[in-house]
Amino acid sequence: GGERSPAEASAYYSFKTSLPPVGYYSITVNPVCGVCGELVDVGICGEVIGVTAIVSIPGTYYICWDSLTNIKETFTADTIGSYSLAIYTPEAIKGPHTVYLVYSTDTGNAKASAVFTVLPSVKMDPAEGPVGTTVTFNGYGFAASQQLQIEFNDTVVTTTTASSLGSWTLNYTIPATPGGGYTFDIQAKEGTVWVAWVSKYFKVTPEI
Repeated sequence: GGERSPAEASAYYSFKTSLPPVGYYSITVNPVCGVCGELVDVGICGEVIGVTAIVSIPGTYYICWDSLTNIKETFTADTIGSYSLAIYTPEAIKGPHTVYLVYSTDTGNAKASAVFTVLPSVKMDPAEGPVGTTVTFNGYGFAASQQLQIEFNDTVVTTTTASSLGSWTLNYTIPATPGGGYTFDIQAKEGTVWVAWVSKYFKVTPEI
């Protein structure tokens, strides 16, 4: 059976009738990779992580991200068994991150851990508009302090550097351009080489 957490709308708890061995703990994440979700709307990028924890002692538990003190969710186990809940992918650099299961009375040790890999993502808004439209790009999950550049109509038009958490924002105003479809190419610098990471389609619409 299962029930929704009254305290956290994102959390769902459930438990199995079969019991784990004494002293057994585990934590798994599904999916095992995804994009940052705390800064964007739910449901856009698959940024919600499903967490399943198996505990052998009733009590309060924390789901932590990258350290035993960075608590992302709390749940209470009324009995031993399996519990399921959901967390957002935090703002974080690309690559593997560790999700910990921590017992509230033993916060110096992890009962279990799992690995979640953060992938880069870019949002663009709007996707069309007339000359003079300001287009905003938001990037998440890139390398810390990574250099970024954007090409429009095969010309580099703006550059920036990602934050220590791999996030960045760029704005670009559409210049005098014939109507039609164009491509923004987002490129990231890997070492000494610029790598085309993703392309975004933009439609220049006529305006009188």
